[in-house]
Amino acid sequence: MPDLSAPLGAILELVGPLLKRVVRTFLATAFGVAVVVLLTLAQCLYIVRDSGSWAIVVTAALTLISGFVLGWILALKNAVSAAVLVGLTKLDLGRRVLALLFDRLLAVQDDQYLGERGSTLAQRLEKLPLLEAEVRMREVTDGLLGQRAQQRGARGYVARKVQRSTLHRVERLTLASFRKADAEYGGVDLIRVRDDLSSRINPTLERAVRAAGRRLIYLSLSLFVGASVSAALLLRAVTGQS
Repeated sequence: MPDLSAPLGAILELVGPLLKRVVRTFLATAFGVAVVVLLTLAQCLYIVRDSGSWAIVVTAALTLISGFVLGWILALKNAVSAAVLVGLTKLDLGRRVLALLFDRLLAVQDDQYLGERGSTLAQRLEKLPLLEAEVRMREVTDGLLGQRAQQRGARGYVARKVQRSTLHRVERLTLASFRKADAEYGGVDLIRVRDDLSSRINPTLERAVRAAGRRLIYLSLSLFVGASVSAALLLRAVTGQS
């Protein structure tokens, strides 16, 4: 039965030498968020400067605590995204995980014709309702996610995060391709879907990871600044300052 041992082992081997890069990404993100937090804190303190010492203390505490939590989350997610990008560019990780999903779910054989390929499940999937296909795909993904890296520490943690992120993204792309094939051909040609995805999955995933990271950072920081300033204005209003 196919498993994640090969790509996961490759991730572990790669994470070791490139762990410094992951750490640098974490620290760079944390530093950038810290700058935004401090600028926001200065603005909020200016707003409540005449509202009494308690308002200043509350404003500083809320801004710093929420900023610390936000910075930790964003830095961690950005570091994992950096590791995923390394896996896609250095390990061909997207194609390898895609092959594992098809091997586990469909048992596809290249030399068989449409309607004769693979296991009984593969044959049924050629006309399988999309809802059932989605359920089966998620079951396979959950099963693969159960295969965790045994190594402890930073390397094992990063490898597990890369594994989970890549599997979920490949799953979403595969399901989207199933829906497209069903709409165009009235059924799913397994080899066609697999080969089409295999030819473009790494650059597609790379673009998706980068775009998702940018959206997360911009949206999170915008919400943080807006919420912090709004809280400072509310405190000023409560104290009767104009």
